[in-house]
Amino acid sequence: MRMTMVTMMEEETFVVPDFIGLASDIQNRSSTQVGTQEVEKIQFKEFFATSLEVVEILWEMLYERDFLPDKSQPKHILWKCYFLKVYPKQETGCLAVGGISGTISTKAMKHWVWNFIEI
Repeated sequence: MRMTMVTMMEEETFVVPDFIGLASDIQNRSSTQVGTQEVEKIQFKEFFATSLEVVEILWEMLYERDFLPDKSQPKHILWKCYFLKVYPKQETGCLAVGGISGTISTKAMKHWVWNFIEI
């Protein structure tokens, strides 16, 4: 997973996750780039109903304030965005966000989606 380093103060460093790469995995197209970086950002927004920049800022804010759920991963915030956009039935949602790894369990989906919604 590619990450970008952003310096936050003099001593602390924050790592911005590669949300475009994670989104490609969730969309089952991790080996295929749709087009330019701008096209990728448009596809991201269409799939998750928010921009890449908003997700990056939200992740950074949650990190800075120590609000990220324990053991959460960047993909979980994308699961939440997809869920809020589509509000799918359980199995459909689990298939959709499982990406190239296949379906995820309904227990995992509920756990991470609701942990991020309740923040």
